[in-house]
Amino acid sequence: MSISPTVNYGEVHRAILTHVRACKVISRSRLEEDFQHIVSAISQTTDSDDNSGQTKIDHFVSTINSRITNHGMKITKSRSQVTNETYFLFVNTLSDDIIKNNSTYSINELDAIKKLIDEIIESGLSYSIGLVPATQVIAATLNKPMREAGVFIEDLVDQGWLNITVHDQVILSMRGLCELERYLLDRYGTTEQDGSVYTCFQCKEIVTLGKKCCRCHTAFHYKCGEVWLKSSKLGQCPRDGCEFNWNDAAEIIGVEPDSIIAEENVESVL
Repeated sequence: MSISPTVNYGEVHRAILTHVRACKVISRSRLEEDFQHIVSAISQTTDSDDNSGQTKIDHFVSTINSRITNHGMKITKSRSQVTNETYFLFVNTLSDDIIKNNSTYSINELDAIKKLIDEIIESGLSYSIGLVPATQVIAATLNKPMREAGVFIEDLVDQGWLNITVHDQVILSMRGLCELERYLLDRYGTTEQDGSVYTCFQCKEIVTLGKKCCRCHTAFHYKCGEVWLKSSKLGQCPRDGCEFNWNDAAEIIGVEPDSIIAEENVESVL
């Protein structure tokens, strides 16, 4: 693949890595757009390659990952549970416990984060907790005033672990779900094993935003459910022995999709 004979590939790789790391979560469409600015700024020329931006991004991310994976880092891809849009995320790969490799958090702070996640995951189908109760959990665990506990939660949001809806509900962010997936499954178990975590029948990923069968544990992300319904026979639940018809009203998992604030940065970091 060729961009331009004047482009310094090393500089482009470093710029993309820095950009994704700064954003923490960024949509494919925005990264493709920012990619053009990065290349233009480095090469001082207009990219005339006929290859699609999607192909270029995948190529560069693959090359970057080959260089940073041994250092416990990776740019990974995930999809919105609501729109199915692809996002790129910068994650740690060596952590075998919650945010363990993030040295900015003390042991007591990690314990507070775990308790907050307990509240979110064990809240039932909402997978959320109000901002005030969340602040109280942090304040009680860290023995800090509510104001300081609120600042701590704001930091978790800024670092990409949590998201706060327009209705002040605290939920796990896309990065939080992606990086802590193994931790969540090990700690809470799946609903099929009498645990607390739903997984999508279509894509097998964790579901905290979607719909579930009213009679069994079958769950889908919104778009995954739409895809399955188009290919299913009469909308009958795919689980053997379940006679629920998905054309009828299913139970909602998580907060209302339109209450979620976009996670990727709105400010340009170029």
